[in-house]
Amino acid sequence: MAVRDTKNSGSHNASRKYGVICRQEEACIVRKMGVAEKDTAGLGSLGALFSCMRAGDTLCVPGVASFASSAGDLWMKMQSLSARGAGFQSGSERYLDFSCTSPLPAVVAETLKAFASREAGFVSWVQCSRLPEAAKMALAVRIRVESIAGIALVFQNNGIRKKGG
Repeated sequence: MAVRDTKNSGSHNASRKYGVICRQEEACIVRKMGVAEKDTAGLGSLGALFSCMRAGDTLCVPGVASFASSAGDLWMKMQSLSARGAGFQSGSERYLDFSCTSPLPAVVAETLKAFASREAGFVSWVQCSRLPEAAKMALAVRIRVESIAGIALVFQNNGIRKKGG
């Protein structure tokens, strides 16, 4: 991924799209979303990517399941983007998209917080249970995976229908 050079670039005020992919085959999805190849990074480079993003930039992902490991993780990443004034665009959950000019709607934010809270409650309950440690770890991972799958299902492109549609 290329880092923005603001000293030598006359277009430092122009917004950019950055892409995050989990697998190489997802690269074509973020390309279709308008992300240049040099502005695409893997999940391991997410910290560096966040540090070079500025207000007005947009983070593009193929889908939330490949971007976040849990509902809480997704909520924290989206809050971090919003605090920077950056936008978010998902290739498969367009109802989660937001930008600095069109912020995340309150109902979507509350839904994400509810998923994250429910997930944290279940994981906490599992950690306090009398299950063997290996079973606790496996169940906690499964809960996180199912939470992200639930978010993807709720916000998928055809998941919310307008009245009369």
